[in-house]
Amino acid sequence: MKSQSLLKSIFGIAVIAVLLPIMSCDGAKNPAELLGKWVGVSGDDKDGVMEFLSDGTGTITRDSVVAITWKMEEDRFIIVTCGEERSGIYEIRDSLFMFTEDNGKTSKYAKCNKDCKEVAKEYAEAIIKAIEKGSFTDGRDNKIYKTVKLGNQTWMAENLNYNSTGSKCYEDKEINCKKYGRLYDYPTAKSACPSGWHLPNNAEWQALVDLAGGDNFAGKVLKAFSGWNENGNGTDAFGFSALPSGYGSSYGSFGSVGNTGYWWRDFEFNANRAFYIFMFYKRDDVSRNMNDKRDFYSVRCVQDSPDAKIINSSDKGYKKASVDAISWPSMPADKFGCMMEKTFGYKDERFNCSLKGYENKGGPCENTDEYYEGPAFPSSLIKKVHPWLSGISLSWEHGGLQGIVFWFDRELTEEQVLKSFGFTSKENHPGNIMSLDAENGSNPNGSFLQLQGFDHNGAADVGCGEGDEGGD
Repeated sequence: MKSQSLLKSIFGIAVIAVLLPIMSCDGAKNPAELLGKWVGVSGDDKDGVMEFLSDGTGTITRDSVVAITWKMEEDRFIIVTCGEERSGIYEIRDSLFMFTEDNGKTSKYAKCNKDCKEVAKEYAEAIIKAIEKGSFTDGRDNKIYKTVKLGNQTWMAENLNYNSTGSKCYEDKEINCKKYGRLYDYPTAKSACPSGWHLPNNAEWQALVDLAGGDNFAGKVLKAFSGWNENGNGTDAFGFSALPSGYGSSYGSFGSVGNTGYWWRDFEFNANRAFYIFMFYKRDDVSRNMNDKRDFYSVRCVQDSPDAKIINSSDKGYKKASVDAISWPSMPADKFGCMMEKTFGYKDERFNCSLKGYENKGGPCENTDEYYEGPAFPSSLIKKVHPWLSGISLSWEHGGLQGIVFWFDRELTEEQVLKSFGFTSKENHPGNIMSLDAENGSNPNGSFLQLQGFDHNGAADVGCGEGDEGGD
């Protein structure tokens, strides 16, 4: 019965448990269902043990025991470790606790109803026992592919090797196609899978990665047992058999075979670029990036199924920002502080509605602290600007808001990023904005919108200190 219950948790069949709040020492409500020990089965805390106590304290045990505090704030779940705050949303399905942080990372924990190591072992064994292996014949060329059913998804357990315009073999050698499958440019990859199958979208890839232990560990599980350089192989516990098939560039060159495997995702950033995932021989993680659609990467197909289809964030359109953030660039620091007070009820210690006659007397060469002063944007207000944001960075200069970066907690298309804040294009913006950019940034899980109110004018721009030598 216990393994059956665990399987329900793994594949999302169970209904979310009813929350039973209790009171902590400070009067905040903490759900009783969270109390006790949980072992990490995927995500950053994999194999670690987290214990929640009723007074809002607890521990995380990995290589050592670290004290934590935890609480609920409205619909937010917050854990503080050594002064570092992790916040997000959570749900409990039967004996599985899932915590999705604001940066998009999801960690899973299994309830330790007995020894935590045994629970983690049972979880891994239950997933492997539920795997169904099979085969599929592509009627277009009669090639036979191994398949593997993982959760409610059925994947090809080999890279696609269908010869079509817009595809090629690594180094144009047929022997590499037989070993690694073909490489496809993005437009071809979109339609290369046989009837009844499709190029997996971002959410379908993520569901597979989560099942395999999360971003930091899934590569070890998904990589083939052999074929990776310097013994950078995986366990191939799922039978997914990911191989380091390398890439082909739009200029005709090839690279990284033996070191890296790249797979297209059905997720475009803009007219020229699309997203892919990759695994590297020296690491156990699964990473993400985007590149030119004309480059050539591998394709893994996932089977169509109304029940198994996972909706990609790009299929959901976009959400509109809750406030008029377009008006923020170039805004004076005192007016911005007063706006935060009136809009969000947040009163900055200095920059608030009580501040009168503010004048910035700093400069790029002297009084630079004053030159770059201005209010910060509190992390507690970020979600009130837009529910998909994970961060807001403000750059102040000479009393005005020179630039803003809005960081999203997920990957979005350029169109979604722009529409989220009411823009129709990069070129169409009001006069208080000098320029804007919408890109996938250094955050591997998200995108950003950058608004520039006016040109940066720093020390290097004005040549501070030049001409001081050799005077009268």
